[in-house]
Amino acid sequence: MKQPSHIIRVLILFIFTGLVAACSPASPGEVAKKFMTHLSKAEFNEARQYASEQTGQLIEMMGKMGAPMGAKMKKNENYSFILLNEKIEGDKATVEFRNKEGGQVQTMHLIEEKGKWKVHEEKK
Repeated sequence: MKQPSHIIRVLILFIFTGLVAACSPASPGEVAKKFMTHLSKAEFNEARQYASEQTGQLIEMMGKMGAPMGAKMKKNENYSFILLNEKIEGDKATVEFRNKEGGQVQTMHLIEEKGKWKVHEEKK
């Protein structure tokens, strides 16, 4: 029969492992997926959480423009992100993805800010 203290140690180990996994930083692909999913639903405030400071300003501007337009904003509630490739080079990353329904392959740029990956698109 196992000692109660052994069982408690095993339980603590499982709990600790779960907490570490939950707190680990999201990969660039995961961040890009969350960003695009929120953006496709015109959830600008939520998308901004995954954006760099510069990109966040663009998202905020889109949100302000979207409010008066109301129903004219085209939302894609069925958007489904497919990650094709993820490349990390130091504090920069690129993610190639497309919509599950098809369409063109797109590339998204990310940077690491304060230990977290953030979508970073330059003004063009």
